Amino acid sequence: MTIFLRRDPFAKLGRFPVADKAERTVDGIVFDSRREAERYGELKLRERAGLIGHLEIHPYWDVMLRGRKLCRYTADFSYHDIMAEGALVVEDVKSSGTRRDAAYRLRKKAAELAFGFKVTEVY
Repeated sequence: MTIFLRRDPFAKLGRFPVADKAERTVDGIVFDSRREAERYGELKLRERAGLIGHLEIHPYWDVMLRGRKLCRYTADFSYHDIMAEGALVVEDVKSSGTRRDAAYRLRKKAAELAFGFKVTEVY
């Protein structure tokens, strides 16, 4: 007699393990990953030291084409680099898997072309 075991249809199918919520929380903000939370801590230190200013978490830009919304690009961080004369820096913390995602690459390229900034990927 053969017994077939089926997966629970209500079980969550995760692609990769996610860090515990407590590990991803800094200053009361829950981040998408542990690495993103660590990067936030690094940027807060740089802001306190006066190296960067106007740190924003999850800023977004709506990319418009012929008056219609094409997509929304949401970065992890944006700030002004005081050492580079206040230049805008847009950062995205990425893993090896999400960096290859075609939808992410398309949104990133559309935002770079529409708004004239370069997205810096942090690994």
